[in-house]
Amino acid sequence: MTSLADNGLRIEDLTVAHAPMLSGPTVVGRVEATLHDGIAEIAYVIGPAHWGRGLGAQATGLLLDRLASMGIADAWAATHPGNHASMTVLTRLGFEECEPTLAPHLLSYDAGDRVFSRSCKGAR
Repeated sequence: MTSLADNGLRIEDLTVAHAPMLSGPTVVGRVEATLHDGIAEIAYVIGPAHWGRGLGAQATGLLLDRLASMGIADAWAATHPGNHASMTVLTRLGFEECEPTLAPHLLSYDAGDRVFSRSCKGAR
């Protein structure tokens, strides 16, 4: 695994915002954005018992609205190629799949991941 320092980043260069996803009093997952280099890398994790209820799309939509209110419109996500549910969430939220070579440096990207953005045409 590559460290932040290997990429020329310092922890001071990052802003990470995360929030728990709640269903009533139960924490069912989390949604987050890592802000760096003028972009937001978004991620979400949902407990398997809560899959298929639209919680990921709902929470991520709220996160994207919050980012937009802060003037941050360039959002990216990387997902494992077998995570079809995550790809569905992203496409429902207006993301499209991008060639990884068109993406800016993504901290969460692992070789073979699929990359999504709302602005991947001619990106970088």
